[in-house]
Amino acid sequence: LVEAPSFQRMLAVELWLAFFYSMYNGAMIVYVTEVMPVEVRTAGFSLSYSLSQTIFGAVLPEAFPGLLAATTVTAIALVSYAAMSGVIGGGGLGDLAIRFGYQRFQTDVMFVTVAILLVLVQLLQAFGDRLVHRFTRS
Repeated sequence: LVEAPSFQRMLAVELWLAFFYSMYNGAMIVYVTEVMPVEVRTAGFSLSYSLSQTIFGAVLPEAFPGLLAATTVTAIALVSYAAMSGVIGGGGLGDLAIRFGYQRFQTDVMFVTVAILLVLVQLLQAFGDRLVHRFTRS
């Protein structure tokens, strides 16, 4: 991709990464639905008078913290993909770290860029954990 960049090659790489990411994230959604106790699902379906009331009144409030946790992991994965896309010419912080830090031997630029990425990931994780804690039913 670096020697002969083109839209078709970039699209092929993005689709290939999206395929692996969908296998990873698809398993997380199944895990979130299995976390909800069977009793809650059974009570929700037996006491509600419509499917929408079951979904939005019983299933979603129980599964929402898990969905938020999965979304947090997804956001962090997107940050890593954005940083990696800089290696193949996508721009952003990854491009800054490679072009100015690594190729020009400016280690201070590379370390600052990596530190910014680490702080960004930690902020996303802390924000996601706080949301999960807030919406967890006790």
